[in-house]
Amino acid sequence: MQIANPIYDVVLEFMLEDKEVAQLFISAIIGVEVSDVECKKRQCMRRYLSDPKNKEEIKSGQPFCTIYRFDFSANVSLPDGNVKTVMIEVQKAMTASDMRSLYRYIGSACRVVNYGIFLFGYDVGFDGCPVVYLNYTCENHEKQKIELVEGESKEFIESLYPPTWLVQINQLQQNCRNEMEKLLSIFSQTNRTPNQHILEIDESDFPEIYRPIIHRLHLALENEDIKIEMAIEDDYMKTIPTEELGILPTKTRN
Repeated sequence: MQIANPIYDVVLEFMLEDKEVAQLFISAIIGVEVSDVECKKRQCMRRYLSDPKNKEEIKSGQPFCTIYRFDFSANVSLPDGNVKTVMIEVQKAMTASDMRSLYRYIGSACRVVNYGIFLFGYDVGFDGCPVVYLNYTCENHEKQKIELVEGESKEFIESLYPPTWLVQINQLQQNCRNEMEKLLSIFSQTNRTPNQHILEIDESDFPEIYRPIIHRLHLALENEDIKIEMAIEDDYMKTIPTEELGILPTKTRN
């Protein structure tokens, strides 16, 4: 089956606009059943690589805006009645000089959410581990774990360091080790066809519970607006020298 490539911001946004699909996807990552999802306004952030007021840079043909960075956030209802905020960000590629700013942004963003899910199109330093789970603990000076008592102090500590998942798309393997990695393999660029907007997958490889996600991505192929936005993103990518990017692998499926 062919599906739209969810590494593209517009495709991921289309996928998560479906409430059932968003619930399935978020539940699979955070390991907690999500009973409802209330999507917040999409934020599509663009930052300058160059100063548009600098005439010399204009003459040199330097691009004035960065590649898209897609932020999706939603309030999710848990079985215990609590409402939590989850943020999902996909970073397809980045100039090396811009990476430090991105990491600072992630650090500050995590302080206003309860769960963070970040999908990177380049490696962020964890070899052989496609999914990295960060869940900070409290310890005393002797490195002994401190159990937090329910109350305002616990909420404060947890707000500083929420559970966070880092997904290195380049390291997603075809032989997935668990259901989470199997689901996340929808992002694997090893399934890319000669048309990089399209991935070729075997629907039967995925647990039946996740089929609505696959069908939603298949439906995205029929949307002309999505095709146009993917092409625009491709055009921008061509303006940045390859050696300055943490880019996705070019291997495709025949």
